[in-house]
Amino acid sequence: MNQMKIALAICAALMLIITIPAASAITVDGDKSTDEWNDNWSYGQINGTGYDIYNTGDRLEIRQGAFGQDTTTWYEEDPKNDSGTSHNESMAQLGDSSGYDIKQIYGHYDVVNDTLYGMSTVYGIPGDLDGDGSISTDCDNYGDCVGDVGPAGTGMGDLETWKIRISQDGNPTVTLRIKNNNWTVDEGPLGYDDVEAAFSPTEDGVYEISISGVSEIWDVGPCQPDLKVEVYAGGLDDGPGEDTATAFIRLPCPDIMIEKSTNGEDADIPTGPFISVGDEVTWTYNVTNTGDVPLNNIVVTDDQGVVVDCPKTTLNVSESMICTAVGTAEEGQYANIGNVTGEFGIIVVNDSDPSHYFGVNSSIDIEKATNGVDADDPTGPYVTVGGDVVWTYNVTNTGNVNLTDIVVQDNMGVTPAYISGDTNSDNILQTDEVWMYNATGVAEEGQYANLGNVTGTDPTDAEVTDEDPSHYFGVNSSIDIEKATNGVDADDPTGPYVTVGGDVVWTYNVTNTGNVNLTDILVQDNMGVTPAYISGDTNSDNILQTDEVWMYNATGVAEEGQYANLGNVTGTDPTDAEVTDEDPSHYFGVNSSIDIEKATNGVDADDPTGPYVTVGGDIVWTYNVTNTGNVNLTDILVQDNVTGTIDNLVDNGNGDSILEPGEVWMYNATGVAEEGQYANLGNVTGTDPTDAEVTDEDPSHYFGVNSSIDIEKATNGEDADDPTGPTIEEGNTVNWEYVVTNNGNVNLTDINVTDDQGEIPVFQSSNLNGDDILEPGEVWTYTASGTAGIGQYANVGNVTGEHNGYTVTDEDPSHYFGEEPPRSTLGNYVWEDLDKDGIQDETDTGIADVTVNLYTEGGVLVDSTTTNETGYYLFTGLVAGDYFVEFLLPDDYEFSPADQGTDDAVDSDANVATGRTVTTSLFAGEVDLTWDAGMYLPISIDIEKSTNGQDADDPQGPKVEVGSTVEWEYVVTNTGGANLTNINVTDDQGVIPVFQSSDLNNDTILEPGETWTYTANGTAEVGQYVNNATATGEYEGETVEDIDPSHYYGEEKDVPTAHPLLTVALIGMGIVLFLRRKDE
Repeated sequence: MNQMKIALAICAALMLIITIPAASAITVDGDKSTDEWNDNWSYGQINGTGYDIYNTGDRLEIRQGAFGQDTTTWYEEDPKNDSGTSHNESMAQLGDSSGYDIKQIYGHYDVVNDTLYGMSTVYGIPGDLDGDGSISTDCDNYGDCVGDVGPAGTGMGDLETWKIRISQDGNPTVTLRIKNNNWTVDEGPLGYDDVEAAFSPTEDGVYEISISGVSEIWDVGPCQPDLKVEVYAGGLDDGPGEDTATAFIRLPCPDIMIEKSTNGEDADIPTGPFISVGDEVTWTYNVTNTGDVPLNNIVVTDDQGVVVDCPKTTLNVSESMICTAVGTAEEGQYANIGNVTGEFGIIVVNDSDPSHYFGVNSSIDIEKATNGVDADDPTGPYVTVGGDVVWTYNVTNTGNVNLTDIVVQDNMGVTPAYISGDTNSDNILQTDEVWMYNATGVAEEGQYANLGNVTGTDPTDAEVTDEDPSHYFGVNSSIDIEKATNGVDADDPTGPYVTVGGDVVWTYNVTNTGNVNLTDILVQDNMGVTPAYISGDTNSDNILQTDEVWMYNATGVAEEGQYANLGNVTGTDPTDAEVTDEDPSHYFGVNSSIDIEKATNGVDADDPTGPYVTVGGDIVWTYNVTNTGNVNLTDILVQDNVTGTIDNLVDNGNGDSILEPGEVWMYNATGVAEEGQYANLGNVTGTDPTDAEVTDEDPSHYFGVNSSIDIEKATNGEDADDPTGPTIEEGNTVNWEYVVTNNGNVNLTDINVTDDQGEIPVFQSSNLNGDDILEPGEVWTYTASGTAGIGQYANVGNVTGEHNGYTVTDEDPSHYFGEEPPRSTLGNYVWEDLDKDGIQDETDTGIADVTVNLYTEGGVLVDSTTTNETGYYLFTGLVAGDYFVEFLLPDDYEFSPADQGTDDAVDSDANVATGRTVTTSLFAGEVDLTWDAGMYLPISIDIEKSTNGQDADDPQGPKVEVGSTVEWEYVVTNTGGANLTNINVTDDQGVIPVFQSSDLNNDTILEPGETWTYTANGTAEVGQYVNNATATGEYEGETVEDIDPSHYYGEEKDVPTAHPLLTVALIGMGIVLFLRRKDE
């Protein structure tokens, strides 16, 4: 019967899966008919199925009927008679067998109604261990019992207590307790309806326990943790006759999975399969029940509105089905998501799976260019025959997918070569790439065409292709010009004879002799003639076509002699190349003339002045006669307007008495140079072959030269050619003037004025035009200066000039007498400036033995001296000039401020940093006694205070035991340059320093560098202590002061605390007591 109770408890426990609120209900209903197994339950666990209580791997489980049957997890019909055998915690510890108590047991969770049911068929009544229909116990005097008695004589009967505990993953726990066949619920945080049950001693009684509102108690969602049911019968602890069992109810775990594919490819991520735009797309949706319960109401949808066809709407566990949908491929990347939902009771499960394809719209483009021109139509660019031709092939992926196997070809046998564009070098023409190929060739004459072709393969293995033509025209351009003079094609001289000044007509016939039209026709003549268009442009389009001849002409006036000019034509072909041609033509212009060139001493002096010739010098005139025409001349006659006919023929060419064109005959005559400007005129006549007379004349000149120069030198304005000259004081400035005059009749150049004493005359002015030429009568002035010495002085001025390589010169002496000037004096006073104000007072006194230096303005030391006993100094015998004074400070002194007050006679003139005065100018004989210097001794005092020998300016200073003596020392030093009196040393804490000693003469004067020592003492106080010492002193009514702090830290001695003393006392008392007791 215990087993029956356990079974019923498990049934009840199976229902308590979720935290039960007050509205939940637990009911126990007995006396069901056996037929209700078939009426109420579709599944159950029947006695006699395999279960081994000795197999520690088995565990007691009850499953929902809709969740499937478990044929390995319940009692056998006749459990083994091994009371108290221990198994794992999932097994019951079984008591004695009492017959067929438990016949069948079942648990079921109704998902729709959220109710948990438990049912069991039992035999007998609780406590009827022997199955005789009554509860009885019969035990002998030795404790052996028969009847309804558990092991070791434990009776169950009416007082039996047992309970059921249900929990999930540790929380929450519901406990039901049965005592004396009455069901109650333990008090606690959860409330329940009353539970009542009555068990009758009939056979095969059917009992049911139900729990409603399960989802309000435990988490019964998909795949949640098992419910744990613990049954305790006969008590709360395991033991003989106190059976326990633990069962687990496993909750449903429904799940579903969908796998979607596009054209057979599981394309969860892009791009998926490549499908040509417009082709059919087939989607398959493989739906599988991946849970552990059957699913119904299965629906498959697609987020892009595709209609999905499925063969059914239910799936058993692990069962699959294939759904399908079809569509038409769109361009570009496409994505849709398959969704599936299914139901188990009130539980809905779902899944989704994306799929992709790429709608392929592939195409390719080739653009071919010739020499950079996209020449799809003729003629294309014009290229000179034999010139370079460069074809470029730009290949572009104009579709939406990458292309491979790119091949570029040309129908004329040209082999295009890849140049660039494959940015990532993967041999794939991507949608953002342009690949460039090129090929080269040599231009052929005339119209040329070739065709570029490209092919490639898209991801569907479809071939894409394109082609593009290109053209060029091979240019062989040329032009011709034919020129004629007065109708004669006179390519060679002499051509027709034309009288000089007569009319000349040139004609220019221009022909296009090439294979292309020409533009920009320009006809020119190298002699400045401007040909004008006459006719030939039949269609007036300004284009010289291949079948046209254009005519130009020009006119002119015949020029003398053989004439040649060159006709030139240029034009431009379609390549912008220039074509050109030229043709010469000639005529001979008749013009007879003669020339005479007269020279004087070899100079062709047509204009005055001509060559310069010294008066009385030789003159040679030459007459060169030239036939300057273009025909021979005869009857040559040379004459001079002064000397008459010149018949001295020096050279007559080839001696045939004919003056041929270009031939030169030379005549000459002689004379003596006269002073001044001279001129005469040569004349020649001759006859040309036409008996016309030709004539010419030519003047000539020379200048009879009489050159000279003059210099006049003056000293300080006096023309002192003889001594003594002017008297000048030594050291004063001497000014010399040099007046230079051209007193000849020709210009002079390279004028140079010097002085024999090294003076350098400087040009000042002239009285004419400043052209660096000293013209006749022109006067130039120079000056120089110096410093007068003592005694007689003489120097000589010299001047030179040139004319035509000839030098003229002159010189002039000058004198002065230098006399010695009076000497100057500088000096004055160095004083001790007691009030340091930089101004001499009546109480101030001079300072002796101060070094004073005198310098020139340039810093050259002139003299050095020292002040006398009253502070005065003096520098005598000084020449006039610029000077400054330097004062050197005695030890410990400093300079007073300079230039104070308004009276320069009583102020200090020394710069406080350098000791130097400003520069002053002394005149000859001047006495300047105004240069003074004030000096003073600076004052200062220092005090150094120490505590117990330590210079403790900063805390904490030396540590001093509180109450002990503290000793302070005060060392006072005169750190200035003057004696100090009225020395006073104080301490701000009331301590009175006492004078101890000094290191000098004990005269109550603290002299510079002297040190005095004071001391004081006191009693150390607790904690940080500081006091400040002050020292003062006086000099001439002025007080100086210094302060120095010092520190110490007062510490108390260690004193034993109460606790240690008490410890010592207690120990002592303990020892005394111990010894006393021992004695006792």
